[in-house]
Amino acid sequence: IGASPDLEPVLDKAAFIELQNIVPMIPAPETTAARAVSLARMSRPDADSAPEFVREYVRWGAGPRASQYLILGAKSRAALQGRYCATDEDVDAVASAVLRHRILLNFNAQAESVEPDDVVKKLIEHVNKQADRHSLSRRLPEAFRKTSSDDQSKSSVTDLSDDKNDSNDAMNERRES
Repeated sequence: IGASPDLEPVLDKAAFIELQNIVPMIPAPETTAARAVSLARMSRPDADSAPEFVREYVRWGAGPRASQYLILGAKSRAALQGRYCATDEDVDAVASAVLRHRILLNFNAQAESVEPDDVVKKLIEHVNKQADRHSLSRRLPEAFRKTSSDDQSKSSVTDLSDDKNDSNDAMNERRES
């Protein structure tokens, strides 16, 4: 088969233990934690949020601990890449490793050669579509979308600046009291 590669340690025991203690302290935004929870929850065919393909192919989905390990894996990945915060992309990157053994497929999936990694990939795509739809609902306020006439846009800007002045006045009153 060939010669074994020469292995050299890259961490000693103390450094390894230090890293084990640091990784859980890496922050993950609430949106990233929510993504992990959504991925785990949506993998359960009896969940209200489960997409149709999960209901069709999954017999048993990931439990609540899966979301905890998605976050821990995301934090570990962030640390390995020298970043100080876990992201949605980190959750997606570790999703297959965390979820594949937690998702049990049914006969339909086996008959169609669907693998757990296929389900995880589709779950990530599904969550991304939901996130896109959600971000569309957070469009700019109507005042910023009016561009048909200069008068409308000027009045919108004036309205917004008046609101800002009202907010500043209220803050100044609080400071003075």
